Amino acid sequence: TASSIGEWGGLVILGRGPIADCADAAATGGTVGCVAPVEGTSGSIYGGASPNDNSGTIRYLQVRYPGFRVDTNNELNGITMAGVGGGTIFENVQVHNSSDDGMEVFGGRVNMKHLIVAGAEDDNIDTDTGTKTNIQYIIATQRNGVGDSMIEADSDNANDGNTPRQNTKIANFTFLQNNG
Repeated sequence: TASSIGEWGGLVILGRGPIADCADAAATGGTVGCVAPVEGTSGSIYGGASPNDNSGTIRYLQVRYPGFRVDTNNELNGITMAGVGGGTIFENVQVHNSSDDGMEVFGGRVNMKHLIVAGAEDDNIDTDTGTKTNIQYIIATQRNGVGDSMIEADSDNANDGNTPRQNTKIANFTFLQNNG
């Protein structure tokens, strides 16, 4: 139904693009040795030193009613991209009624175009751990009384000084936040 939510886990895409928060505290961000487990999975790792890593092509995709809370601070989003590089094509994508973030990007260099995020229970788009991305043509809307931020762009507070630094650029967007 139109009000369904959290009916399945969501889409997780892993790549070898640079990240800032390494599982090994001795590793340097943005290097081959800087990898980490991705949220929402059990041990799947992402990250590396390939800014132009290619995780494939996604064009014209709808992800409806996704999201799942695995554990405290460990959720599956509508779409999770972790270490996804700039060689990846990601455009014309819609996420509808995710029980966590609509889309979350952990590190990498993926660029995105023509996105719609509607009804996410947390953030519409969340970028962190050294993400460098350009996002163009976004429509994002929240359901009444549900949702956190339209965009969350940050790093883990304990790792704020890690490199590569976060750099999220957005252009041509419409955000409709319903607080009622």
